[in-house]
Amino acid sequence: MSKNIVLIILLVAVVNSLAVEFDNLVIPYAQYGACCIDQDPPITKVVKLMVQVRTRTVTQQQKVAAKCGVFGWDICTRYTNSIIPQQYYVQLYTHNTEYPPCNRFSCCHGFQQVLDKCIVADKFKEVVTLLADYRDKHPDIDLKTSLAGILEREKILG
Repeated sequence: MSKNIVLIILLVAVVNSLAVEFDNLVIPYAQYGACCIDQDPPITKVVKLMVQVRTRTVTQQQKVAAKCGVFGWDICTRYTNSIIPQQYYVQLYTHNTEYPPCNRFSCCHGFQQVLDKCIVADKFKEVVTLLADYRDKHPDIDLKTSLAGILEREKILG
């Protein structure tokens, strides 16, 4: 067998054994590489702030009866334009958006879950190899509690 096939078989075996040890493991909190899943939609509340009175000027055409014709004996209609101030009311509102807390996380696209951490997919093979070596050297130590220290020490996380 070629060297790559052996490495892939080793990685699959390690990942399968880790999955058995930590069955149904979820990402417990927001972290680098974790995305929220099943979050409730944001709640938008409309709040009335105040009512303001504003003024604008409008032009109004008024009908005026006037005397016209010979000696002013007839009545005719004429129009005049008047500029009148007009008041109107404006209601001011604000929109407050509240985002509910997220209770379930999963690794985002481009990240792979290893135990309870999200690892950049490019580093996945390296992390699994490190965990396999660590488990071989320290069989009695819990990998989940040691994972953050291993990743920090190897400058993969933190």
